[in-house]
Amino acid sequence: MKKIFALSLVAIALLTSCNSGIKSDIDDLDSRVAALEKSKTVVGVRFVNNQMILTYSTSETETLNMPEGLNGTNGTNGTNGTNGANGADGTGIKTISFDQTTNLLTIVLTNNNESVFKIINDGYANMVAMLVSDTNGKMFVSEVTMGAVPIATISYDDKFNIISMLSKTFYDEQILKNFEVNKIYTGGILSSLQYKTYALEKEISYESEYFSTVDTVNQINSSDYYIPNSDSTYRYYRFNYNSTDGNHFTIFKYTVKHTSDSYTSLVPYYAKYDDNTAYHFDGLKSYSETSGGITTYTNWYYIDYKYIKTGAYNAGDIKNSESVQVECNSNGDPEIVHISDELYVQITYGDGNLIAKGDLYAKDEAGTSWTKQDKYLSFEYNESKLLKSIWMNDTEKDPVEVFRTVYDKNGNPVEIYSISDEVTSYYSYFNPFVNSTDPWEYGEDVIYENNSLQLLAKIEYDYSYKNFFGNTIGAVVPVLQNYKIFNAPIKVSYAKGMSYGWMEYGNFNDSGYPEAITCNIYSNGGPKGFKSFTGSEEKSISYSNFSVEFSVSYITKE
Repeated sequence: MKKIFALSLVAIALLTSCNSGIKSDIDDLDSRVAALEKSKTVVGVRFVNNQMILTYSTSETETLNMPEGLNGTNGTNGTNGTNGANGADGTGIKTISFDQTTNLLTIVLTNNNESVFKIINDGYANMVAMLVSDTNGKMFVSEVTMGAVPIATISYDDKFNIISMLSKTFYDEQILKNFEVNKIYTGGILSSLQYKTYALEKEISYESEYFSTVDTVNQINSSDYYIPNSDSTYRYYRFNYNSTDGNHFTIFKYTVKHTSDSYTSLVPYYAKYDDNTAYHFDGLKSYSETSGGITTYTNWYYIDYKYIKTGAYNAGDIKNSESVQVECNSNGDPEIVHISDELYVQITYGDGNLIAKGDLYAKDEAGTSWTKQDKYLSFEYNESKLLKSIWMNDTEKDPVEVFRTVYDKNGNPVEIYSISDEVTSYYSYFNPFVNSTDPWEYGEDVIYENNSLQLLAKIEYDYSYKNFFGNTIGAVVPVLQNYKIFNAPIKVSYAKGMSYGWMEYGNFNDSGYPEAITCNIYSNGGPKGFKSFTGSEEKSISYSNFSVEFSVSYITKE
């Protein structure tokens, strides 16, 4: 490649020799070429039979014979690998060495860039190589953008602990704040976590109260009746049925009566009480009475919901702000985590400084003292001391597994499970073989019971690459937040959403880190219900398949 550039420079010089400033232009172009060559490094290694295929940061590839010491099926000690032939397009291999004690393969190019790979398996039939270091030190993600939108901007302290992450999104033709996470350190030790969400549009927040009905038995009345409340509403008793124990009624606590000289249908409606309170009225009963040739129509409505306004937001306003206080021990490990003002978790550590137990404490009814709860969390680890399961224990019940992770041999999570609520399916179908006089069958099936563990996500990796994102992996793949990832994720499948995405890495910089990630996303829009001609509800699913490209910026820890 350098020869081609040199010939181009000579041609330019000959064609433009009358230009007195051409020398500086040529020198500038030559320096750019040199910089390009200097930036070239090896970012991937894979093995095919007894050959080794190198991938460069320029996306070029080169095939070389496997160095001695790597091609023994039993992995016996071998001599350092001989220097490979000059790389394609002018990039040379200066040295290739393999340390069989550490299983590290070191490749140094003629531009002095060095890449070190961990060989996962001896014997060329099943070997994989993982990039573990590079000449320019560890890099940390500072920003991830999609087009012009900075979907994640991360900042660090002088020890490269994440202290903030701000996410923005594109909404209604504007780039707006989406959420923000801040970590507060006191004396170098984590003391609190702060989480903020922002409104993307003008909206009202509120709390709702549901007014449920009550069943009662009355021995005297045998039809509907009502009793006035202290305000303008009524307590309405609707007759249901008669039995040996009396007359059964349903009580609607708050109802209103509307009369008119013309018929109106029972259409639900909302009514404002004051600037911060509103009610929803649903239809209860409608009837008409004629007296003296005049007909009066009466509609009864009952209140089922009360809405209380709690806030009003414009786009960009802080919608929600939460803070979790953390108290750490002398080692800097969390010891007490305050979930709220009324609840905290006391963490106990076991062998190897691994979390063994999490006791729950709640304030008493008076709010003056803390009481240890019967429930507590216990933690289970695999043979590599990676967190395998979290259990919720109750003194009166059997332990329930609320979280589980399955790892690969490198320690990457490949399956993540979490606790799920009960899910039921309602059915109706035509079955004249059971009851010919009533051939329709109705019912419900429990797909899985409450407190059952369900698959949340599956993750696949490219084992020829390391995890480029360090402890900022959650900015790229949220499901991997709080995991230690060793290799580069290439596919994430979400079980409950029937969606998945696979990633392609490109535009490797001079440190072998990708500055562009193409994410191909396949997702269903969720089930959409509709009524069939039989009257039963059926489901359809809408799908989407799209591709987005993220740009990644880094800062370097020297």
